[in-house]
Amino acid sequence: MGLRFASWRLPARIRWGQDLITQLLERDPAKRLGAHAGAEEIKAHPFYAEINWALLRNTRPPYVPRRSLLRKTAPSTSAQAQFGDF
Repeated sequence: MGLRFASWRLPARIRWGQDLITQLLERDPAKRLGAHAGAEEIKAHPFYAEINWALLRNTRPPYVPRRSLLRKTAPSTSAQAQFGDF
C-alpha cells in the first residue's frame, strides 16, 4: 500500500507538495523522482515552479536566526543519540 493523503479538494500548491513527497518516497529506486535526470528532474517538479534556481544563491532568506539564539537552542550532550542506541 502506498502513501495516502486526504481526498478532499485541496489547493494546487498542497496537491503538488503531496505529489512531490509521494514521488520522492517511491519504494522502487528506478521509478523514484530524480532516478533518471537527478536533481534537475526534482527541480523541474511543479511544486518548485516559482523558484528561480539560477538566482537562488543571490536571494536573501525570509528569516535568518541570530547566532545567540542558535547557541541557546543547541541540544545538550545528554540528549544526543549515541551510535550504540541504534
